[in-house]
Amino acid sequence: MIIAMGSTVRSVIALKFSRRILGMYLVFYVLGALILLAFMGEGVKDYCAMGGTIAFSFSVWMKDKFIIHRLFAFVHQILWIIAFALLGSYGGLALTFLIFISNLIGTGRYLLNKRHGA
Repeated sequence: MIIAMGSTVRSVIALKFSRRILGMYLVFYVLGALILLAFMGEGVKDYCAMGGTIAFSFSVWMKDKFIIHRLFAFVHQILWIIAFALLGSYGGLALTFLIFISNLIGTGRYLLNKRHGA
């Protein structure tokens, strides 16, 4: 619950505030996530979920560099697909897989447009 609320705040800060404020928040957010993982992590699914959350934090930080941003987003989605599979959450697995495919198509289109000079 705490991580979900923190990720919502992370998204709002990324949209509305300066990069300096975003950087400070991301440091506290990632450190807080790691502390929670150290005290409450119980297995591979927790490590995958937290790894995905941290990867997406790096993705938010790199939002100005499209390819690096997308690579971290892909890592985020792959780790969450693994976590949902281990949890047996078919809804989460389907939703994350569809988002992964959508981002894969979007990245492919970006690279094709960049290659053809559009």
